[in-house]
This record gives sequence, C-alpha cells and structure tokens, in this order.
Amino acid sequence: MAEMNIKDYINRELSSADREIALRFVHYLEDNHLTFYKDNCDCWKDKIYYWVKLEDKCICFIAVNDPDEKDNRWTVWSDDMGSEWLEKSHYADEIKETAWKHIDHCGNCGSCGGGRRKVIFGKEFNDVCGCTFRVDNPDLEDLLFLEKMTEIRIKEIQGFRRSGRAEMISGPIKQRNIFIRELENLTNDRTVSGVLLTGSVACGCASENSDIDIIVLCDRHCFETHFTNGILVETSFVTYEYAVEKLNAEPMDVYHYLDAEIAFDRDGRLSEIMALAKQKYESYHTPQKVRDGLYHWLMTVKIKLETADVLKKRYLAHINAWKVLEAVWAVNNKPMPPAGTAYR
Repeated sequence: MAEMNIKDYINRELSSADREIALRFVHYLEDNHLTFYKDNCDCWKDKIYYWVKLEDKCICFIAVNDPDEKDNRWTVWSDDMGSEWLEKSHYADEIKETAWKHIDHCGNCGSCGGGRRKVIFGKEFNDVCGCTFRVDNPDLEDLLFLEKMTEIRIKEIQGFRRSGRAEMISGPIKQRNIFIRELENLTNDRTVSGVLLTGSVACGCASENSDIDIIVLCDRHCFETHFTNGILVETSFVTYEYAVEKLNAEPMDVYHYLDAEIAFDRDGRLSEIMALAKQKYESYHTPQKVRDGLYHWLMTVKIKLETADVLKKRYLAHINAWKVLEAVWAVNNKPMPPAGTAYR
C-alpha cells in the first residue's frame, strides 16, 4: 500500500469546507516548489504533522486533527520570521492587522523558553513563541494571509542566501568563504537571534591573513576560538542583556559595533544594540576625572623627558605612546578605541 501524503490526510480527515481551503494552500506551496516532510519523531509519530521546506530551510508547519487540540481541525504555524523582512515587505500595510491577530503567543510549553520580545510590522510583542504566527482552522481570509506569509518567508531565505552572505563582505575571498560557513552553522541554531561580523573584515581593511571577529546574540555568554584553513576565527557569544550592560559600562565597547555588518537579525534586537552603540559614541563626553588623570600622567612624563639622556628618552616615548593616543581621543570627546581600531 502506497504511503499517504498530506493531501490524502486532508481528504480523509477534514470536512469539505476545511478541505477546500487546506488543499488550496497545499497546492500553493507545491506551486512554489516546496517540499513536505511528515514528522515521525516520538512527539508526533501518532499525529499528522508536516514540515514544509525550501531545500533545507523551514517555511511552515501543518497539523491536521491533532488529538491534543480538540477545537482545532487543522493548524498552520510559520517558522521564526525576521522582523526586518516583515517590515520591508510590500504586503506590510495589507496584512499587518491579520498578522497581529495570528501572533503565536507563548503557551509555556517549554519549546521556546517562555517567549521573547519581537517587533512585528511595527508593533511590539513581548511573548512571541519560536513560531512567529499560528493560524487555527484558516478561513479564506486567513488563506490569503498564509500565502503572503509564505512568500515573505521564501524571500527571507533567498535574500539571506544571496545578500546575507557573500555579497555582504568586501574582504578577502578566503575570509568571506569561511564566514559564510560559520554563518550557516550559527543560524541553524534556534537559540541564535543575531550574528554580527566585526573587526577588519567588516570594515574592509583586512589583510590576507586577518582573523575573523564575530559577535553572536544568543542565550549564553562565552568566547570561542578556532582556526579554519589557517585563519583564526574568534566568536563572542553574548546575551542581549549582557551586550547592553557592557555598552553602558565600557565606552570602548562601542567600537565593536560602529563598523560592523549585521549578517542575521532574527528579531531586530541586534539592530537595537547597533543603534545604542551609535548613540553612545555620538553623545560621549570625556569625564573630567579621566582628563585630569591623563594631564597628570603626561606632565610627569614631560618632566622626565627634559632631564633624560637619548636612550631613556626613546624608552619613555615608547612606553607612553598609548597615553598620548588616549589623550588625543579624550580632548576630542571620543572613547578610546581598541588598538586595532585606533590604527585603522
């Protein structure tokens, strides 16, 4: 006996009205060359639950007559969708009201860790589940929303592949290709909400052997390094709260973000951090205590230079050069950058 497909289940399980809408949606998905995979894991093996994918990326999920949800004859969930892709869609004004109605609010099932803050078509929600939208028992109006949601998600995946990778980086081809592979691995992790390329590769001044600096917004805080094809890859994993805390506490930290490139921003929070860094940089004023300390230090060095021999003068100039640079930035009311940024 041939294995049943999703259309077989729809024809068997749903009434005529639901069947018509469900089959129309499935045909729309097929017309867009999407693939259906029945989930037979322990959680879903006795249920009718399908993943809908574009190659290896998920578009949405479909459940039919889930016995645990007696009121729902069939349900469609979107995958996690990026706030920026929703905002830039030309459907935004047309579907935003319907989208807000179908936000998948966290039900504390444990799958998403309690929901998170997300901006959807310009409106902020604080408890959005891992699946951005959920539509139970879709009617004809909902069908139009589901089709547009699918189109946006397809464009998000295709746009991410085209412009979110190679074209984004203007650095050496070796670093570009390594970063593409790193980005692929990171964005397959559902705990990762943002990936930022920073350092010399991001600002376009990398050399052939420059390392790759990455900041990852996620649910943990750690630092990892490894070599790929002879290139050092340094990745800082930070939470949103930790990143904001560091920006408020350490003025130098703004430089990690000023010349950086966002490669992935699932919920818009990485863009918020970038905006905060820019605001901190533009409004920075050197504290008087810092000015006084630098003045005292350099005046002491000046006195020593006046009585030193040639060798000692060279030594004093060498070991105090960084203090001179600090003073240059201080008098211009800018935070002192890291050494590599100061050189650039």
